[in-house]
Amino acid sequence: MRLPVVMRPVWRPDQRGPVTAGGCPPGGSPVGVRLVEGPARRRRTCHRDAVHSRWSAPWSVTALAVVSVLALFGVLATVPAVGSAAGGRLVATGLQGADAQQAARDQQALDRRLPALWAFVQEERGLTKRRDVPVEVLDDDAYTAALEDGDWPEADDSTATALGQDGAGRAADDSVGFYDDVRKRVFVRADEADLLEQTVVHELTHALQDQWFGFSLSRPWADGEGDRALAYDALVEGDAMRVERAWYASRPAGARAHVDALELERYGAPVSRGSGRYEQDFDADIDFPYVAGRLMVEAVLAKGGQPLLDATFVTPPLSTAQVLHPALVGSGYPPSPPPPSGPGELVDSGTLGELGLALLLGEDPTDPDAPEVGWQGDSYRTYETADETCLYARIEMADADSRDEVVDVVRDLDEDGLRARAEGPASLTLTSCGS
Repeated sequence: MRLPVVMRPVWRPDQRGPVTAGGCPPGGSPVGVRLVEGPARRRRTCHRDAVHSRWSAPWSVTALAVVSVLALFGVLATVPAVGSAAGGRLVATGLQGADAQQAARDQQALDRRLPALWAFVQEERGLTKRRDVPVEVLDDDAYTAALEDGDWPEADDSTATALGQDGAGRAADDSVGFYDDVRKRVFVRADEADLLEQTVVHELTHALQDQWFGFSLSRPWADGEGDRALAYDALVEGDAMRVERAWYASRPAGARAHVDALELERYGAPVSRGSGRYEQDFDADIDFPYVAGRLMVEAVLAKGGQPLLDATFVTPPLSTAQVLHPALVGSGYPPSPPPPSGPGELVDSGTLGELGLALLLGEDPTDPDAPEVGWQGDSYRTYETADETCLYARIEMADADSRDEVVDVVRDLDEDGLRARAEGPASLTLTSCGS
């Protein structure tokens, strides 16, 4: 997975761990998501089981997650993941305790298969590699060391604090592979051959993206602004997920059946064979780049083929709204209303985006049956005082009805420090404080 920076392992939305028939992980315990460039709020990992108003807003604590995958192991996981990596995935279970001997055997087998994997990725993606990329298969300890060896920027948790985020997240142990665009190589954890090859296909796609379009922290859409950063991640991850899905579909029936069996055992469903929406356990804030990103990439390809997809990498989507509504790609970014000011020291500012608002309302924004959120632009500022940290946001909605729905949902959440107030024809101010 690629954070708006350059490096970070990517958590696969489909690799979430065993789930119950009701769609929640055993125990259903809350999992915090740490934010890097943008706000995030604690939320449950299982689906909502109630519906309030026209928006179902019943996640124990909703996630205002403009999780800017900028800390891949910070946002998408909780580790260093932004200084230079793209691509990776999350696993709840897998080949546990792989040792150096197992990794060495897997490396030998992969070396023999690597030319075929590269050939597939190049043909499916429509691009030719410009240079070889080393792929290292590592045991658990070596893989963790490779992750920790990255040059990751420090995350500013001030906005997360304002939104009630505790900074907890997923651990590096959940990642199975990543492309490091600083070291220009792929690192994968030893695993069953068929799953290992899928991981490598995903990461080689990131390497190809890097060679043709470049991953750079200096790019404006990948620097600082959480909503833009997440939109860029959706393009990068969605492209890699599409190629990975194509690889799975191209495999012999026996290999697909083996992958299905492994995924059923590990994740509770044969996710590679599924529709791609991961209905059983979807964490919209974390899974967004993989799920919504793939759907956007497929829409771009259907509209303009390979030339339009490549052009989209040159001029990426500017907001999560464009990812959710691919017809808007290339249409520019909605004007941001001036955010409210607050007391104390200004420590952060940015945009929540349509995804952040949808999550606040308890919606899965990739669900085709979900109601339109009505987001038309927003901006926020975060201030720190001696006693607390507060976020102040102004959000423009499509109409007064959409605005009133948001205000009602926030009121129903009844969260300490979280308030919304209608103002103007179709706008509202949102305040969230934490300590």
